[in-house]
Amino acid sequence: MFKGISIYDFRNQFKTENGCFSYLFDLKWGNGYQCSKCKHDKFCKGRTKWYLRCTKCKYDESGPSYTNRSDRYLYVRNQKSEIKMRC
Repeated sequence: MFKGISIYDFRNQFKTENGCFSYLFDLKWGNGYQCSKCKHDKFCKGRTKWYLRCTKCKYDESGPSYTNRSDRYLYVRNQKSEIKMRC
């Protein structure tokens, strides 16, 4: 998944929950939106920043849902503690 990325770059990219969600959002919809329920390609703003709503069936879908990384955790260990982010 992160082959060739240094631990420094990994920590910088995923030091906040927003970094994690941004990565998953781009991974899922980086090449265009498609509703996972009806396959429609038009959307509007969803209930939060990381959701998109299908304009046809009105399904509200988050960036991490239906990805192979949904409901997973990214662990980042810094010098003093371990940070656990749910993506």
